[in-house]
Amino acid sequence: MVCELVRAVERAGVPRDEFFRAAEIEPAWLESDDFRWRRADVFGLCQVALDLTRDPALGLHWGEWLTASSFNLISHLLAHASTLHRALETLHRFGPLVTDQFRVVLVKTGDLAELRSNDETEQPLAIRRLTAEMLTLGLLDLIRHFAGPNAKVARVCFEYPAPHYRLEYGRLFEGAERFDQPFTGVVFPRALLHAQSPQKDDDLYATLSDLAARRLLRLEGRAPYSVRVRHHLIQQRTPHRVSMQQVARRLGISVRSLHRRLTEEGQSYAVLANEASAHLAKRLLMDDNHTIHEAAHTMGFSDVSSFHRAFRRWTGTTPGAFRTPSVDPRSRRAG
Repeated sequence: MVCELVRAVERAGVPRDEFFRAAEIEPAWLESDDFRWRRADVFGLCQVALDLTRDPALGLHWGEWLTASSFNLISHLLAHASTLHRALETLHRFGPLVTDQFRVVLVKTGDLAELRSNDETEQPLAIRRLTAEMLTLGLLDLIRHFAGPNAKVARVCFEYPAPHYRLEYGRLFEGAERFDQPFTGVVFPRALLHAQSPQKDDDLYATLSDLAARRLLRLEGRAPYSVRVRHHLIQQRTPHRVSMQQVARRLGISVRSLHRRLTEEGQSYAVLANEASAHLAKRLLMDDNHTIHEAAHTMGFSDVSSFHRAFRRWTGTTPGAFRTPSVDPRSRRAG
């Protein structure tokens, strides 16, 4: 991602050496496949890029300049997935290779599918716009890789008001852009999820998946323990039932050592388990194909009332209120 930002800055007329000096980064950091940028650092680099280029629409131009191989391993892996749905599952699994907090969820509602950004960081509007523009253009490009270059989406949503350079949105999104929406993302016909890749190659996909899995394990081995614990719990069907002993065993560390490491990072296992449980529960409830009863069953609850109490403890609201459109959209997006 940062390599592509550097190229975007260069295309805007700023020499990369000038960007490196202003951002205080070493060129060698861009050459390692096993180096992952924290989102907080990427936001800082984006601000430097905006300041140097003086291009408020840099996010749109950055996204427009992306190529099929912009993200190396991830790009190739997605290109060879059998269907768009498989590619999105792959993106959810291996997105952490690109950034430490990958937040895009797939929501199915009737005949439509939504790719929603679950980014709740309190960044300046210019940074929120830049990242939203690049993300939505990337998602649109992914959809069209599978469904064809002329595939139409229902709408491209942005949470913020239309900027003064709105005509650039119209040029790139062809009138599908919508502002002041409850979420940022792309809405498209659900049938496109079954579209097959013109580069479908199951054997190559399997090989690249193994490589991505090994690389992810190496990255997780250097990640803070709170990140490793959260990542492990989110992958579980019932994170609220996974004990600290089980996670410690998975990470190859004693419970006592894990407790000490989390304390040093200002975290607790109970909070991380609640966050992971809330994340999974909200993801289930955001899919209109799941009733509250089915969501409760999926998470291992024998009755809805127990799920209701647990959900309220995790989130401060009820499953029913969470699914009600009148609820603050930021609350519904959380997790």
